[in-house]
Amino acid sequence: MKALLLIAYTFLITSANAQDKIEGVGPFKIGKTKVSDLTGIAQSLGAKFEEVLPDTVEAIQKGKVGSHAAEGSLCPNTKKFNAHKLNVAGVNFNNVFLTFYRGNLVDFWSDGSSEIEQAFTEKYGSGKAKGETIATWRGKSVQADSRTDQHHYFNVSHISLAYEAQMCNRKAFEKVRSEYAKSKNNPLKDL
Repeated sequence: MKALLLIAYTFLITSANAQDKIEGVGPFKIGKTKVSDLTGIAQSLGAKFEEVLPDTVEAIQKGKVGSHAAEGSLCPNTKKFNAHKLNVAGVNFNNVFLTFYRGNLVDFWSDGSSEIEQAFTEKYGSGKAKGETIATWRGKSVQADSRTDQHHYFNVSHISLAYEAQMCNRKAFEKVRSEYAKSKNNPLKDL
């Protein structure tokens, strides 16, 4: 009985420690990779990244934007980049979006696939599943998810910094919308 408990305890500790080591995807280390590293990483992987610019002020003012990973950020501390295809350690990633906040990578987003899930399961163990989440691997500050809601996607992010980047963008978005609403209601604006 003691041997069985020891094996179960060892398994739990090993599983927990494996997930604590989640750092990102290949050379894309969450919280560590800098914007300035992107050119070198892209060259080493044979990939091409393009900066994702925010929607026009006119589109924002008219409310014709959402909050998808594919959208640029209005936050001055945030930059987003996109690569259509990327191969990291033999695993294919499609439609990749990288979010950098204050110069550091905080979010890696791509289309999901069973190939990605299998690679993460082999490296970090079985993730936890719940609702639309196929699998979640959670470390101390970095979390990886394979999810399906309207679309199957894969995401690795710094739990608190990715949230800060989203809030910064939301505040900037609301500021533009508010300024537009004020100018629209001001009858003297065109004088």
